[in-house]
Parts: sequence; structure tokens; C-alpha cells
Amino acid sequence: MAEADITSVVLDVLDEEGLDGFTMRKLATRLGVTPMVVYSHYRNKEALLEAVVDRAVGAVDLPDDDGDWQEPLEVIGHSMRSVLLGYPDMVPAMLDHPTTGPNQLWLADTGYAILRRVGLDGTAVL
Repeated sequence: MAEADITSVVLDVLDEEGLDGFTMRKLATRLGVTPMVVYSHYRNKEALLEAVVDRAVGAVDLPDDDGDWQEPLEVIGHSMRSVLLGYPDMVPAMLDHPTTGPNQLWLADTGYAILRRVGLDGTAVL
């Protein structure tokens, strides 16, 4: 079973049950496997939700890395809003399960690069 298949089903379960209603057992039942199969991919619920958050962030459109700063930040903001509207339970999941997954890091790096073009130093950007 591929991890992308698991995270896809998690998004479906979150959409139907909400974050409070999500359990590893419900996920396993939906996948037609035992919970241990899920745990063989993710060490715990926290790790799984971090992967799901990273997957959702991966759907955010990233602008071209040229031009001014305002338009690229608007593209990111509008795209993030669209993603979050599609997955309303991602907001609490993002706050409760911050991640340093590849998509999250790529989004942060892109945002930092845009702000550095304005002349902000590393401390001001953070």
C-alpha cells in the first residue's frame, strides 16, 4: 500500500468525520486493512497527520520566482485559501501538527526568498 493512497483516504475521512472523529482504526477499516498496516507506514497518528498536512500544502500553487514581491505572495495566499477551503479540517491539523515535510519547507523557502527580494533580512523575514 502506497503512502499516497493512505493520505488520500485520510483526507476523505477528515472531510466526512472531522479531525475529532478521525482515528487510526477508522482509517484502517476504510482501507480494508488492519491498523498495524497503517502503523507500518506511520509510527503514530501524529506522523500520519503531519504527512497529510504536507500533502495538502503540496497542492498550493507556487509562483514564478521573479518579478516583484506582492504578486507572488498574493498567488500563494489565494492558493492556500483555496486548499484550506477544500479541506476545512486542515487548519486545526496544521496548527496542532506542524510539519517540516518537503512541501511545507518548499513553501516556506519560496516565501522567504520573495521577502528577501524586498530587502528584509533573515530575522525580519521570520
